[in-house]
Amino acid sequence: MMKSLLGARYGRWLGHCVVLALFAAHTAGADPIAGAPRLYVSDERGGNVVIVDPQSASVIARIPVGKRPRGIQVSPDHKRVYVALSGSPMGGPNVDESKLPPPDRRYDGIGVVDLEAQKLVNTYQSGADPETFALSRDGKILYVSNEDTGMLSAVDLVKGVVASTVAVGSEPEGVAVSADEQRVYVTCETSNSVYVVDAPHMKVLAQRPEVQAVDLCARPPSTKPLQVAVTFDDGYKDNLYTAAPILLKFQIPFTVFVTTSFIRGGSPTYLSASELRELGSLPGVNIGSHGATHLPLARCDDATLWQELYESRCYLEDVIGKAVKAIAYPHGSVNRRVRDAARFHRPCVHGA
Repeated sequence: MMKSLLGARYGRWLGHCVVLALFAAHTAGADPIAGAPRLYVSDERGGNVVIVDPQSASVIARIPVGKRPRGIQVSPDHKRVYVALSGSPMGGPNVDESKLPPPDRRYDGIGVVDLEAQKLVNTYQSGADPETFALSRDGKILYVSNEDTGMLSAVDLVKGVVASTVAVGSEPEGVAVSADEQRVYVTCETSNSVYVVDAPHMKVLAQRPEVQAVDLCARPPSTKPLQVAVTFDDGYKDNLYTAAPILLKFQIPFTVFVTTSFIRGGSPTYLSASELRELGSLPGVNIGSHGATHLPLARCDDATLWQELYESRCYLEDVIGKAVKAIAYPHGSVNRRVRDAARFHRPCVHGA
């Protein structure tokens, strides 16, 4: 919901924040003082971390942190914000980088913001030109993508130093840590690859070239090493107003699994029937079922299970005017009985 939320309501004071930083902002952070929700935004042009109260649509603080703040994340204890700072000149699409001034590595680092004091309290080593990063679950290690040098750096947050590095592909950007914290995944823009890194030993295990976004419902033949299907659950409004424009721009197909009671309930958070119809008419968009009322289906008796599956599918088909061929089981609750019921085909009587 970032674009509709920020663009429509906060655009008047966040006009100079880069889109990448906005989407990297930690939307679920809580104010350590008042317990209220807070949005933390890295302002690349202004050199600030901006703290926003999303409920009142107001800026609480602008904290100067240094040059080109980009990647941003809240510590597990919600007492600090870490932000990537870079002394590399700002470029962008269609910019001749040979004409840019040289980078000033004095400004590279990971800024540490104390949320209670609302000020920058330290800047840790990060390697050259940190783009973004992922934080270990214990909050002790940051895995940082170094865009200019094609490296991944592991930053020891206890000591504030780079503990180890490993070469990955050119222009590394996105970073993620596996659930067991044994792997780090790094996306590399110009090499069009995902690198898989052994986290404890900082060694590249594999390179997955040419990640391909596929249509979940079309089931195309696997012609590339790694295929990704983009899906959304429940039927939020931002699926239409934020996700769809971005994914359509890059020709990435996606599927939205809709809980029909959310649509019928009239909540401003969820799509209306007309908005769902509009979303379902877009090229590359599939609409799937996510149950009628979001119940865990494996716990339902037979009559309730049938109602959850059948009524949901019929309502969706009636609204979008297309067959609904996919389902995402709410809460991941599924067993053989649920799968068999979901596969059973019975024509829906539309408009009844």
